[in-house]
Amino acid sequence: MARTVVYDQGNRGADGYASKLAKYVPVEVITLATSFFAVFQVGRGWVYFWLAVATVANAVYLVAIGVQQPPETRPENYFYVLATFAFLFWAAATIDAVATTFGLSGGTGAGQRAFVLAFAALFIPAVDSLFSSDPLKEWLVKARLRRA
Repeated sequence: MARTVVYDQGNRGADGYASKLAKYVPVEVITLATSFFAVFQVGRGWVYFWLAVATVANAVYLVAIGVQQPPETRPENYFYVLATFAFLFWAAATIDAVATTFGLSGGTGAGQRAFVLAFAALFIPAVDSLFSSDPLKEWLVKARLRRA
């Protein structure tokens, strides 16, 4: 079963970089999305539609997992926003139909896709860590993206 990011609880430490990275796009959603695009021939115009469906499915799945946790260990609201971007980057880098639609194909396509995946692996957890930092906590609470 998927798990969501754990933020610092005082007595229980927060998830580290590698642990956070693995929790943005659950393997269950990866399997479903990859299988769908591998089995069904999706026309270029429909790639955006099915990508949106898969992105929403990722968010809904993570919310469903998150609400089952005790309130003090539930992920912050911004986790779901970051997970949405993580899924989009992951899909663009790993699913052929999505990569082609986003122009990540041709002679340098493999390098472009590797860059997108590496960028997401660095960027998403870094933004999460930034949002977890003391200077931004007050602003995020006001924006209702973080618990007080």
